[in-house]
Amino acid sequence: GLESDYAQKLGFGVTAIDKDYGCIRKAKDINPKVDFRQIDFFNYIKNVSQSEFMIIVDSKFSNKLTLEQLERYYKNISKVLKFGGYMYLQALSTDDDYCKEHCPQRRWTKINDNYIRYFSKQELLELLQLTGLKVESFKTIKQKHPVEEESVEETYHIVIARQIVKKWEYA
Repeated sequence: GLESDYAQKLGFGVTAIDKDYGCIRKAKDINPKVDFRQIDFFNYIKNVSQSEFMIIVDSKFSNKLTLEQLERYYKNISKVLKFGGYMYLQALSTDDDYCKEHCPQRRWTKINDNYIRYFSKQELLELLQLTGLKVESFKTIKQKHPVEEESVEETYHIVIARQIVKKWEYA
């Protein structure tokens, strides 16, 4: 919601997807002008033309995917990004205190029936490199944000990657 509102106010045409109707409803309250779609990413991407988007924002969606889904996800992102287009990625880091305490070896956990994966810097760089995205900027930050009535600190990787494949060839 916040990312789509910000991008729309900067003058971008925005399509925002989420399969959770509650998230869409909250985001529409923030900015009803954005084109919100309640749909699963993998169903949505089936109908998107190659090289359709100049910018794609992933705000912790990657953290909800299994290893089997991740490579397919980034390849799909790479195909719908225009040549020279950018992906902004915010992903939970293995440097996060929760990860260090609860899942240091396997780097994933379930919280309230939600699958959550944490990424090492190397793992994230390798995944992106496999899919035609060149990392332009990579930072790891700690950020506090409100969760219900308290403040929670999380550690994120912030990545800006550029599409370097001019044309995808289909086999």
